[in-house]
Amino acid sequence: ALPISDDSKIEEINTPFLKELAKYEIALKNKNIAELNNLSMQNDFLLKEFAIFNKALLLTNEGKYTEAKTALTLIPQTSKAYELSNLLNHYLLTK
Repeated sequence: ALPISDDSKIEEINTPFLKELAKYEIALKNKNIAELNNLSMQNDFLLKEFAIFNKALLLTNEGKYTEAKTALTLIPQTSKAYELSNLLNHYLLTK
């Protein structure tokens, strides 16, 4: 078993991430572009590029193609979300 002090450190590290993850899930469920934008602006948010992608996807669904294209440019090629952003970019080329 871990000493109590180690448990509290683990909790301290995970709590902010879990709060952000919960906010991300709620923003996706509610299709809240503003909240996805807020999350994507946080440099240390683990799912930052996925928040950007989902924001672009919601903008696309609303017919805001220029805004969606601009959002996708923020996803670096090294991101796990880059392949998804490429697919959406190809679709947006027709818009």
